[in-house]
Amino acid sequence: MDFALSDEIEDYRRRVRDFVAQHIVPLEADPANADEHENIRDDVLQLVRDEFNIDENRIYLWGHSMGGEITLRTLLASQQIKAASMWSSVGGNIWDQSYYYSRSSDPMAPDSSETRKSVVTELRRNIADLDSPFDSDLVEPYLYLADLDTPIIIHHAIDDTGAAYKWSQQLAKELFVLGKTYEFWSVPGDAHLFDDKQMEVAADRDVAFFQSVAP
Repeated sequence: MDFALSDEIEDYRRRVRDFVAQHIVPLEADPANADEHENIRDDVLQLVRDEFNIDENRIYLWGHSMGGEITLRTLLASQQIKAASMWSSVGGNIWDQSYYYSRSSDPMAPDSSETRKSVVTELRRNIADLDSPFDSDLVEPYLYLADLDTPIIIHHAIDDTGAAYKWSQQLAKELFVLGKTYEFWSVPGDAHLFDDKQMEVAADRDVAFFQSVAP
């Protein structure tokens, strides 16, 4: 696989960093606080807990795109997060995702059982290369939403092609049916990463939501 980042992705990362720098997480300003994956190191987070008056009842999580799905997985694995926000999140199961991204460059192209689907093919190859049997149902967060206790706010642009709007819509429906606490905001346009004004609005909604569910 080619892991080189396009100019578009580099611009995306710059905009996120600029946004974060203006609002939250000053720890990210110092590269020494990050691990090899550019996440804040666990020991740094523990130091913050030890040295400052951290309200353990006001720990929130935000995830965008694939990070949205990781956010959902984290909520199912941890009781430390008190509320979370998901922007333009990837959803569905791994086969939904691989099929979607196999066709995302030309969604109007005809499809059949004979049509090559590159991402599906790569996923199958990766599963075949695993050292032990793989059951995708065991790792799909959507199958465990009944166990979710954390309130979630969801934002998604209705014409987003970077991650399908229907995935967030489906998540909101499942949360509603299960009686979970959530908000779902549809954003006009096709921005996978919201423009500056949309970012401000989404961030304000996040803060208001976090405050509304705080103990």
